[in-house]
Amino acid sequence: MKMSKSAAFYFPFFVALFCVSVGCSNNNNNNNSSGNVNMVPPKPEPELGEAAPIQVTDCTILDSQVFSPSLQTEVPNGTSADLCDFNVMAWESFMYLVQPVSDSSSVRRFEVTQDYPNYLGEETDSCAEQSNKEVLNLLTNATTGPGGPEAGTNVEVYSVGPEGTAEGNIVLYNVRFSRNLCGNTGPEATLPDDLVEIKTAWRYITPQTTAADYYTIDVTLDTGQKLKLGLIGFHLAQATPLHPEMIWTTWEHMANTPDCVPSRLSPERPANGWTMMTDSCAQCIDSSSPLDCTAQCTNSEGIYINEGRTDKTKSPPYIADSTDVCRVFPQGTQDGDNQWTQNRANILALNEQIVGESGYLAQLESSDPQAVWRNYQMVGGIWFNNEGTLAPDEQRGSIQLANTVMETTFQGSFTPGVDGMTSSDGTLNCFVCHNSPNGYPALQSVYDLSHIAPYVNGPN
Repeated sequence: MKMSKSAAFYFPFFVALFCVSVGCSNNNNNNNSSGNVNMVPPKPEPELGEAAPIQVTDCTILDSQVFSPSLQTEVPNGTSADLCDFNVMAWESFMYLVQPVSDSSSVRRFEVTQDYPNYLGEETDSCAEQSNKEVLNLLTNATTGPGGPEAGTNVEVYSVGPEGTAEGNIVLYNVRFSRNLCGNTGPEATLPDDLVEIKTAWRYITPQTTAADYYTIDVTLDTGQKLKLGLIGFHLAQATPLHPEMIWTTWEHMANTPDCVPSRLSPERPANGWTMMTDSCAQCIDSSSPLDCTAQCTNSEGIYINEGRTDKTKSPPYIADSTDVCRVFPQGTQDGDNQWTQNRANILALNEQIVGESGYLAQLESSDPQAVWRNYQMVGGIWFNNEGTLAPDEQRGSIQLANTVMETTFQGSFTPGVDGMTSSDGTLNCFVCHNSPNGYPALQSVYDLSHIAPYVNGPN
C-alpha cells in the first residue's frame, strides 16, 4: 500500500511503495449492487481483546459479483455507503481484474499492458507501447533509488527456503496503472476519477512448492535464468468522484504469514509451512508462553521478525537468509479503532463467503481458472469519510492496514509472550505515505497521493 516514486526494477517487479486499493462502481445498480442494503446497524463494540465469531450475514456479496464481476467506479450507495459497501466493491473489482481476458486466454485483465501498463520508473516512458514478454525479460535487479521493495524503507525481504529452512529467495514486485493516467501529469493535474493503480508481490516457485496453489507467471532474468513466480500480494488503489483520496485495499496469499499474536481466529499453519516465516520461529511465537523468540526468529544477518535486509547497492542478491514475518494487526485493525468490531466482521464474513471451505470459489473445479483465487484473502481496506478532510480521525476501514509482504517493516510492533499485546505509533497505514497537503479533494502532486503519476510519461 505504499507506492514509491522511484523506479523499481525495470521489469514489472520493481520496488515501489504503493498502498492497496480497490475501486467500486454501482454500474447503475446501486439499489442492490453490494447485496447488503438495509442491513442491521453495526453491533455494539465488545470488550477489548474479545473475538467475535464469524457471521456471514455481517456483510454479504452476490454470486454474480464473484463470477460475473464488473470493475467498479464508485462505492455502492454513494454518500450513504457503510463499511460493508467498500469491502464488497473491493472484492468485485479484484475478481474482475484477475479474470482471464477471454475463455481461450490465460492472461488476466490486470496484465494487459494496453489497459494497465507496467510502471518502468522515472526515467522511462511507461505509457509507450509495451510487450509483456519484453518487460519480463528486462528484469535487472530488485530495487533502485531511495525507495525499496518495502514501503517507507530501503530493505529487501526474502521468502523461506524449502521446507521452512533459512535460505530463501527475494520477493519481487510489479506496479501497473490504468492507461487513463497517461498524459494526465503536471503540478495542477488531478487524478482521473476512475484511476486504478496496482502493485503485486511475487515469490519464487521452487520444486518443493505446490505451484497449483498460486497464480503463477514465467519470467526470464537478465542472466538468462528462467523462473516461475507465484503471486503473494495484491494492492489495489482506485480514485472515484466521491473518493479522490483513493480507496486502498489489499489481498495476500493465505500461506504468507501467521498472526504475530495467535487468537482463535488465526489461520492454521499450512501443511508445507509459512512462506515468510521459518518453522522454528513460527513454533516459538505460537507457544502458549514464548518468553523469548530472539534466537529462533533472528537470522544469520541479525535480522529479527518484521525487519528486512538493508542493501544500498541497488543490486541485492536473489538468494539470502529468509525474513521472518508475521501479521501485527489482523484485518488491519487494532482493538479500539473506529468501528473496529464491524470492520473485522465484514472482512471475515466476505472471506468466508468467497474463499472459505464452502465459499463461492471453493465450489469451482480445480481446472477453473478462477479457482486459484480461493487461496487468497482480503486483508482490509482504508478510505476517508465522504466530503470529509484528510485528517486521521476521518479515516475509515482498516486503520492499521498493511500487507505483510509489501509493508513488512511498516506494521507497528509486538513482543512475543507479552500477554498478546500489540502496539502502533498511530502513523502506520497507506495515508502516511499517500497524502496531500491540499486538503480533500486532493490534487495530484509528486509526493502526494499517487507516487507514480508525475513520472508515467517519463522524466519531468
